Amino acid sequence: MKSTMRIKLKEKDIDYDKYIGISRIIEVFDDIAQELLIRNKGHRGVLKEYEELEFIKPLVYGDYLDVIGQIIAFNETTLKIKFEVLKVLDGEHEKYLLKPELLCKAIGVFEVFLK
Repeated sequence: MKSTMRIKLKEKDIDYDKYIGISRIIEVFDDIAQELLIRNKGHRGVLKEYEELEFIKPLVYGDYLDVIGQIIAFNETTLKIKFEVLKVLDGEHEKYLLKPELLCKAIGVFEVFLK
């Protein structure tokens, strides 16, 4: 199961100069995870840990990103989700990218809230 969210990095997200803090992407990872948890298990959950979290290139104000989450493993109470952040539009140069750039990748483990 997979979910994709397209976001624009806005001025309010700037951490330093024109660069965006990682907290914005972590917030989007959580939004995608909650959707996948509800779709797969019928309930919300909470982040247990990141097994991997790598920022490959900086996040820049004005860029458009596709943030993709895909379930790669699950059991009764947990889901393991692989995330990728791809830049699809360079906001600084107003240029659509024919080949999206990988900016970040992660693997998160989420625990399901069972009722």
